[in-house]
Amino acid sequence: MEWWIWLVLGFGLLASEVVVAGTFVLLFFGLGTMTVGVLALAGVAGPLWGQLGLFGLVSAASFAMFRRRLIAGMKPAHELEHSLADVVGGTVVVDEDIPAGGRGKAQYRGAPWSAENTGRAALAKGQRAKVLGVDGLTLRVCAEDVNGR
Repeated sequence: MEWWIWLVLGFGLLASEVVVAGTFVLLFFGLGTMTVGVLALAGVAGPLWGQLGLFGLVSAASFAMFRRRLIAGMKPAHELEHSLADVVGGTVVVDEDIPAGGRGKAQYRGAPWSAENTGRAALAKGQRAKVLGVDGLTLRVCAEDVNGR
């Protein structure tokens, strides 16, 4: 295949990656096509079957080696530093009245969460509550005492 066809395909795949926004799949196919295009321009890519093999090899190898690191590097620093274990002991603001033993919604650091009131007292909307544990995507909470504990 002509070198310029590989380069046009590569630019198309890279542009598609921008539109898809962050899946980082098409990026590696684009890099594979660009590599083959440059090698074909230099006259060292070989016959079509060799070009296709080289495309597959470069795309798969770069995908396997770099995609996970690229995605991890795109996460905000606060996501990398905090795990769900860090949530325990934190404070939430209750979004709706939650009876003792009941479920409702609460905000933790500005993000909405499902919350289960494991305490003996009901929680009122706007009240602060302490996180006792995490069960999947549900925070187990109870009312803070008068001293904020």
